[in-house]
Amino acid sequence: MRHQASSRPTPADRAARQALAARPDARTHLQANLDAVNAPLAQFEKVKAFGVIVDDFGIATGELTPTLKVKRRVILERYAAQIEDLYKERGQGSGA
Repeated sequence: MRHQASSRPTPADRAARQALAARPDARTHLQANLDAVNAPLAQFEKVKAFGVIVDDFGIATGELTPTLKVKRRVILERYAAQIEDLYKERGQGSGA
């Protein structure tokens, strides 16, 4: 029970996560790590765009099943705007 209670972020935690996600140096750090992971991959295998979600996925919030599998439909519905923005950004920068 203690783990469950401590795993829920407080509003202050969420605000701190949002502030961190908004920092340009944090995005640069994530991009550098992603570039390192992408380096040995073929072009079609590489992650081309990413976003940062500040909330943890959870069973109680409906994003995970009891066996901790991601509920893709829920994620796609809940984060539709952010996912759409990734594709918009990608389309503008690719010369298409």
